[in-house]
Amino acid sequence: MPQVWPTAADRDAPAGAGWDALHEKIEESPAPQAMPLREARRLAQLALMIVLVCVGLAGGVWFLIPTEYTGRTELLYPVAVEQSTGFLREDRNLTTQLLLIGSRAVVEPVAGAHGVTVEDLQRRVTVEVVDSSEIIRVDVRAADRAEAVQLAGELTTRYMEISAGTRSAPAREYVSTELDKTRAALRTNPAPNLRERERALVAQLDSLTTADLARPVPTVLVPPFSVSAPAGPGVDVALVTGALLGVLVAAPVVLLRARRRRR
Repeated sequence: MPQVWPTAADRDAPAGAGWDALHEKIEESPAPQAMPLREARRLAQLALMIVLVCVGLAGGVWFLIPTEYTGRTELLYPVAVEQSTGFLREDRNLTTQLLLIGSRAVVEPVAGAHGVTVEDLQRRVTVEVVDSSEIIRVDVRAADRAEAVQLAGELTTRYMEISAGTRSAPAREYVSTELDKTRAALRTNPAPNLRERERALVAQLDSLTTADLARPVPTVLVPPFSVSAPAGPGVDVALVTGALLGVLVAAPVVLLRARRRRR
């Protein structure tokens, strides 16, 4: 590569002269022009129009969605904390009751009586435990307040029936039948083995009775009533959501317009 020797002018120039020339060129270059006030107003009007359109669309969608109302009831499901299984037992019991209330066994008869599908009614049912307590809250949404309250009451009634039926009724019936047969046989043949069987069946029947008495029994704490506020987001939430969406849409549009105007 050929070596470039400094010229006489470069040798005679004082140190720092090149930087001074560079600064002079930068200072002589034209400053970036500010956006005219008229153009800024147009961009602001465009952004405002986009926001208003999004707010209007959100309000229209909210208006077209049918309003639903909530029927609510609260159940008390006392859990015996003195049981040896402790909190794990309590959590499982409550979880089982939540699943039972929303199950097909409870929902299907009520849905059939009202002419709706099981899936549709299950979608409108919300079951939860209130603040880690023993209170179970059941919410049912419907297009009419009276219907929502009626659905909540019927679901509660059906759940109470199934909950009572899941106790030891089949086992008790079997033991009672066997005990009656054994006692009938003892009338004709008082054999020692029949006496022993009778005592065993009586003890087993007592155990089932004790288990039923110790098992939690759900009760209606708050009868079904209509929640005053409609279900779902209100119109204020819809309008705020539309405004935020409008800002998100307007920002890139305005920035793109501003950059094109400066070119």
